[in-house]
Amino acid sequence: MAPARVDVRRFEVRQESGFVRVTWVAQQEDGVRGYELMRKMAWVEDQYRPATTQLIPARGNGSEYQFLDEAVYKQGASDNIYYQLIAVYKDGARETLQERSATYVSTAVRRTWGSIKAMFQ
Repeated sequence: MAPARVDVRRFEVRQESGFVRVTWVAQQEDGVRGYELMRKMAWVEDQYRPATTQLIPARGNGSEYQFLDEAVYKQGASDNIYYQLIAVYKDGARETLQERSATYVSTAVRRTWGSIKAMFQ
């Protein structure tokens, strides 16, 4: 395992209109080539899978990163969704930095609820 060379000051996951926004700030990222973002949807799978197929390149100390996960809107369920941030070092080592979750409500569920409410107005 690589020595701790990353200092993540903030790692947040929140649902927005039809997608999930993942943000983090890397105060220090010595020797980091980039980041992998992993996702686990409790209603679909029991292990983490890549949220993106591409490595998110490191940009230097103090950088803020954002990832919009638009793939989750296609899921029909409402449940917790988990994200795991992994640093990939220039020497090939990987280090899991943080994990966060958010409650995800499918846009399909919201549309259905809106339809139900409209029937009684």
